Amino acid sequence: DGGSYINGVGVQWKQIFGTRVDARAWGVGSGLGDDHTRWQAAIDYMSALGGGKITFEGECLLNGNITVKNGVVIEGSMPGPTGYKANFATGNDWGSRIYIAEGYSIILNAGSTVDGFFIHKNGVTFPQTAVQSQSWTGTAIKGTMSSSFIRGCMIVGFEYGIDIGADGATARNQIVDCGIDCQNGVRMSGSADLDRIINVHVFPFLSSGIEESDRFGNGIEVTDGDGKHIEGCFVFSHIKNYVIHNSNQVLMLGCGSDCDAATTTLTTNVAVEITGDTTNPQIVGCRFIGKCLNVLHIDMTDTTSGATLNLTGNSFAAGCTAYLNVVDATIIAVTGCTFSGCTYVAYFTNNPVNYLDFIMSGCTVYGTSYVIGCAAAFYGNIRVRFDPSNLLISTGTGGSQWLNSTQVVNNIASTGTVTIPTTGNNIYNVTGTTTITAFQPGM
Repeated sequence: DGGSYINGVGVQWKQIFGTRVDARAWGVGSGLGDDHTRWQAAIDYMSALGGGKITFEGECLLNGNITVKNGVVIEGSMPGPTGYKANFATGNDWGSRIYIAEGYSIILNAGSTVDGFFIHKNGVTFPQTAVQSQSWTGTAIKGTMSSSFIRGCMIVGFEYGIDIGADGATARNQIVDCGIDCQNGVRMSGSADLDRIINVHVFPFLSSGIEESDRFGNGIEVTDGDGKHIEGCFVFSHIKNYVIHNSNQVLMLGCGSDCDAATTTLTTNVAVEITGDTTNPQIVGCRFIGKCLNVLHIDMTDTTSGATLNLTGNSFAAGCTAYLNVVDATIIAVTGCTFSGCTYVAYFTNNPVNYLDFIMSGCTVYGTSYVIGCAAAFYGNIRVRFDPSNLLISTGTGGSQWLNSTQVVNNIASTGTVTIPTTGNNIYNVTGTTTITAFQPGM
């Protein structure tokens, strides 16, 4: 553009390339205190040119919000969280650091990018214990926007690491290759279309003694939106590792969850909570370990349009009370999954208002007490179906039974008439002292 003269600290810089600048040209990281006005000046400069990249290497302090505007990229030198030492603050190359003071955040506008920063709550020193971390406050990165990108950042010491869409609808945002050590990792809400959370690890990277659900918040939460995609993520030891609420067509693909209770089953936490007006979530190729109350807590109230949950190719080895704790849904289809070491594969806590079909196919169950259980008898609206030709249930030592004999599914009165499905099998418990009137083929 011909260059512009920029007043720095004790020196005047001439910036030659208008679409790529160094934030140090505005005095960011000069060691003279609060850098937020200097950062904002650099961002406003790039925004006025129609967008571009602002690089920074070093350390800086934000004692005020900065707003990254449309088309502007702020880029640090952090190489990404892969391979960093956990539970120890030294010995890692954290690259570019942004310290954020209490009450302030990095705010994203539509089409903006934050890439490659270590973002640290100012005043929090590491390693932090579980008790200390419970007092963390503030949000590192937030915004109500579309088509923005957060990549390669490590975020530590906040109540919320990333909070997108808290005040309105968002769409097509991406959070990729990030590590988060906060009470709540990522909350993405109000999405209208295709947000992505990929390879995000919510883990005590710098904290010590974090175990057995010491994090009181949620690891990754998606709520009030459609078409969110969560892939290759891992969450450790939160009260709720993943939350899907009031959201349609959510895909969890190849994710992991560890509740980290080595000896005792926890009484409060779950790996995945699926609740509210949620339709057709899919959980595919995920792995769940660490003892917890339940792996999946399912209370999907959208029974009018079909609250169908598909579980495909997942591995459950958490040693919990129930892998699937079911309050309400329309269809739960379980295909190609492995279950081991729990009391129940599926446990139904009430009789749904409408019919709930629980379908298993191609699964392996071993080391569990029961496949199916209910909180009480006479749950006539729950229909359990399975294909015996490709369902392996171990009944030897440490094996499983289909039903807890005192907690049964599809209780039939002694004078009732029962319709047998043409495919698969239903499991019935006959009550009363006289014979059933008829079993009718077909459905």
